[in-house]
Amino acid sequence: MADLIVSYEAAVPLGPATVGGKGWNLGRLHRYGFPVPKGGILIAQAYTQFMQGTTLRALCVELAEVQIGDIVASEVVDKLHTLRATIEATPFCSEVEEAVQLFLTEAGLADVPLAVRSSATTEDSAASSFAGIHESLLHITGHQEVLQAIKGCYASLWTPRALAYRRKFGLADETVACAVLICAMITGPGHSPPVASGVAFSCDPRTGQRDRVCINAAPGWGDVVVSGKVSPEAITVVQGANGELIRIERTKGNPQALSEAHLVALASLVRRVMWALGEGQTPQDVEWVTDGERFWLVQARPVTHMPRLTLPAVERLPTIWSNANLKDVMPNVLTPLSWSVLQPLVSAILYAPCQAVGYTLPEGVEVMRRFNGHAYFDLTTMLWSYCDTLGLQPHEVTRGMGGHQPEIPSPSPHPLRGWIGLRRISARLRLLSVITRTSRTLARDMKHLRAQAREQAHQPLTELSTENLLALVQQAHEQVWACGYRFQLANLGGVWTDYLTQTLERALPDQAQALSAALMAGSRAVESAEQGYRLYEVAIAATQDPEAHPCLADPASDPNSWRSLPDHSPFRRALTAYLDDFGHRSVYEFEIANPRWNENQSYLLDCIRGVWTQERLTVPYDLARAKRQEAEAVVTRLPLRHRLSVSWLAQQARRAMATREAGKSTLVALLEPIRTLVLELGRRMAEAHLLEAQEDVFFLTWFDLLAFLQGEWDGQGAPALVADRKHLHAAWLTELPADVFIASPEGSSVAPPMADEHNMAETGWPQETPSGAHEAALRGIAASSGQASGRARVLHHPEEGRSLQAGEVLVAPSTDPAWTPLFLRACAVVMETGGYLSHGAIVAREFGIPAVINIPGLLKRVEDGHLLTVDGSKGLVTVGTIPPQNKETPRLTP
Repeated sequence: MADLIVSYEAAVPLGPATVGGKGWNLGRLHRYGFPVPKGGILIAQAYTQFMQGTTLRALCVELAEVQIGDIVASEVVDKLHTLRATIEATPFCSEVEEAVQLFLTEAGLADVPLAVRSSATTEDSAASSFAGIHESLLHITGHQEVLQAIKGCYASLWTPRALAYRRKFGLADETVACAVLICAMITGPGHSPPVASGVAFSCDPRTGQRDRVCINAAPGWGDVVVSGKVSPEAITVVQGANGELIRIERTKGNPQALSEAHLVALASLVRRVMWALGEGQTPQDVEWVTDGERFWLVQARPVTHMPRLTLPAVERLPTIWSNANLKDVMPNVLTPLSWSVLQPLVSAILYAPCQAVGYTLPEGVEVMRRFNGHAYFDLTTMLWSYCDTLGLQPHEVTRGMGGHQPEIPSPSPHPLRGWIGLRRISARLRLLSVITRTSRTLARDMKHLRAQAREQAHQPLTELSTENLLALVQQAHEQVWACGYRFQLANLGGVWTDYLTQTLERALPDQAQALSAALMAGSRAVESAEQGYRLYEVAIAATQDPEAHPCLADPASDPNSWRSLPDHSPFRRALTAYLDDFGHRSVYEFEIANPRWNENQSYLLDCIRGVWTQERLTVPYDLARAKRQEAEAVVTRLPLRHRLSVSWLAQQARRAMATREAGKSTLVALLEPIRTLVLELGRRMAEAHLLEAQEDVFFLTWFDLLAFLQGEWDGQGAPALVADRKHLHAAWLTELPADVFIASPEGSSVAPPMADEHNMAETGWPQETPSGAHEAALRGIAASSGQASGRARVLHHPEEGRSLQAGEVLVAPSTDPAWTPLFLRACAVVMETGGYLSHGAIVAREFGIPAVINIPGLLKRVEDGHLLTVDGSKGLVTVGTIPPQNKETPRLTP
């Protein structure tokens, strides 16, 4: 049997089936640069071979039929005792004895105190931990003691408690083998006992709270705690969503083995373990020891069967994990850096309206998580919170956010009646007051923040000290966090759109939705739409600038060639001005790893080419303004009482939509200096050979970077951590995200069949229409009024936009601001996801082009070339056939 004892490095690729859960996790910690004691792992196959002896195998066969209820029977207890005694009396084969002796000698561990710990193949996993079930033996010295301790570990698989645990979890005896971890014990100065040891959880395992690290600590070695000789101190380190210290709670009367500074350092270390082994969302149970100078990790495993923390009112309901409008903001798998920065921020934004009126979730509740790398939020808790706080029914909330998800039962048939209704009405009024107050200074604040962000993004960083770089990193992060909450409050202008539509329904019920959308067109105040208008103007400047034509004629030309145009070039001046205003944005701009348009203009130049090559250029703003003027003419014919309220509400709604998009743009602007700072840190780590490439830094988390800058981590293990995260990231990219995952109250999660969870007529699944057997109508949300017909152009990414021809229907999974320029080439927009207040819906209304969004199964039903008729007033898309000639015609590309 080759390599009976393997190193930590070799343990990781071998996996738990060979080195057991404890050995594999410790190997991964070592691989990622965490401090672990010197040691190695006797592989599980040695146990399997050892147990093949005739006597041992016969005793195991007798116990195989024992049921869980019979384990306490005296005859079973006796058989288990006999088996354990036989294991401890059976000699090892010479191969194992020689391997152990050679390992101890070569590792320099022959004469030092060792820990010999069982590492069963099914323990320390997310499904079963076997915590405290199997044996660990400490203070072992010399190869003979080690061999006997290994047998003690083997024997511990055959105690009544171990057998009962296997029966409880349905694990057959022969499927559980035992590897053994052999490692040095951590000591204090002069081989004295360590300063302290204990366990730490990156959560509160009793309550399910995830914003804290719960620590048990006692002086000396951990066995004194296990034996009951010393009662450990129980400490809770409560952290904010970004890891900042909020408070430390300590029990009184117990010896304090760790200072507050040590507790903060330990909590930071345990949080990093959770990100390294649990992707930031699977809490970890960590055993640690400190010699007074540093913390050593001797075990890490997932916390199993943690209780679900939610509001009492919904704790018996399944948890609906939805991606809804997250598909607009985070449509792809985010890098670890972006996810670690944005996850707590978006979690806070989701509940900003409730928080603004004093409604708070329980501390440490899990708001967001990832499935197969894609972001989801707890829709069940959110729907209940919005109803309980503001009296919004579930269907009202889901209409605004979009997505395809079931709804929870209505918490109240009439949420605005009775004394509870008065409380909710009062909360609505307070929220409107907060929104109004915030809006008064928002434009000024945004201008200031953007100027500050631009200055930070372009300041020289190469000569800064580590301390100064850390200060800038923390400052940039604090700015993003501070602005997110305020802007979300100001972005809640959807209430004005709802009030506008409701008022119009009283006056013109058949036209209310279409009129409401048309009144939003052509304001020139929606920044995400303005960047589309302005890019169109840059293209017009190019048509009037012959010197610019070579820069645009060849898509393969140098994207920086436009910078060599003379200063008086209209195209150069227009594009420079465009970048001054919108250069902080990018394709899928919430991914911090994506270059900003200030860095790379290739995508913008492609969009400009798409307009520049059109035979006729029509100014899109003129069309949008004409649409709004037609709607305003209808309003002037309304009775005075309706006319005045509609005009005022339309003005408020337009301002609110502008504020929403400007707030989002400012938040993105604040990510630009973070990107710049992170890249500088990546450059330094690459120069120090801690990363293979500067851009690898985006596969470290925010907490990794803080630990490195603060001197808590020397960067060792970073290449391995990056490599493993890149591999996982690539695997996740191949997964098609389900719209929802449903978790039972007990915590198991499954993706529901999409079509079966919804009423077919209301979710958009193809319904045959009376117009003919070859046509089907898809139903979605009527996002922007009007009708248009054209060939479908299915795009999965905005960079595919060069294939979109003028007058085609843009069909997309979802859209963010990078898609905006493509809207102006399309006659209509159809999207698979999105809500009435999503980016795509707002921009389509501003441009005055028909749009239907939130159509489940759209990308499976519609192909390039399908003739589509889009009715943005009724929320219907009629799908015709693909003309025969279209099937043979390749895509046109400029």
